[in-house]
Amino acid sequence: MAKKRWLEFIFIFIVCIVLITKIEKIFFLSETHYLQMDNGYYFNVFTDDTKRINDEEGIIKMNSLNDYLYAEVENAGKNREFVLKVYIDYEEIAIKINGHSYNSFYFSLNDKSLEQISFLLPNNIDESKRHKLTVFLISGANINAGNLSENLTNSYSIVLDYLLLFECSDSFIDLDDEYTSIETLNNKSYQGLLFNIDYSKGESNKLPPKEITIESGEKIKLAYRVGGYEDTECYAIILMINWNAVKIDNQFYKLVKTDKGKVGYGEFLLQIPLNEGKYEVTGWVIPNPFNENKLNLFPLDSSYRFTINVVKKGCENEM
Repeated sequence: MAKKRWLEFIFIFIVCIVLITKIEKIFFLSETHYLQMDNGYYFNVFTDDTKRINDEEGIIKMNSLNDYLYAEVENAGKNREFVLKVYIDYEEIAIKINGHSYNSFYFSLNDKSLEQISFLLPNNIDESKRHKLTVFLISGANINAGNLSENLTNSYSIVLDYLLLFECSDSFIDLDDEYTSIETLNNKSYQGLLFNIDYSKGESNKLPPKEITIESGEKIKLAYRVGGYEDTECYAIILMINWNAVKIDNQFYKLVKTDKGKVGYGEFLLQIPLNEGKYEVTGWVIPNPFNENKLNLFPLDSSYRFTINVVKKGCENEM
């Protein structure tokens, strides 16, 4: 009898421990608005005025360029290397942190840690205009997809696209908003952005290889599939190599149009870096990029990241 009671006590004790653990985990997750469950990190952007609570989600309001912006990052599960980047009107800018300018700000966080990064925007932004502010938090900045045994992933970032308003803003910035109509693939289903090097238009939405070896200074043709969102036919595509902005058809943001809710197909030539080494290729898609009425804020969809292994001329055939 005593043994049975002892076993019952052990069982109840274990159940209590499990429940406490789950409650703590649920509480932790409920505090994070943009926590990617599979990634285990949280990201938010705010000003002194919003104080982490933004009644108009998707809008950042600033009195002037003298106001600080804050990027808050909370990390859980494992140690991670991050890079923080900021775009204005879909072009890369240098932000100022602690008196230093950064196009890409690298930092690391341990498990169960939080970092709040204060930064200033450059002073050449026209405060009389409304702008688009896109803030990138990218995980695994020290990793190449080609070196991993895991499958390719498109879950490596939280990117938030805001409408930026200044106190004296009276109209939206005049941007190049000429869209290129691309071929619609009526028989394909996909939502987001997908790059590859050997698509044919009739093939399924296959992923790119983990690593591509190519000679320095060459160009390769990348094919992309983009779209699948039911509420828009217009998209902006942003591409990076090693976390630096790269032009697509001489534009830092490629504007394309396909049928609403359908997947579009396009191609472009990518200039390969001159220096040898491994480079990570990543991209993001912004649905309806110049919509000023969009108040709902969701992380942007990213492409599957892959690695370009750049070798000196004449070496690729030897490998």
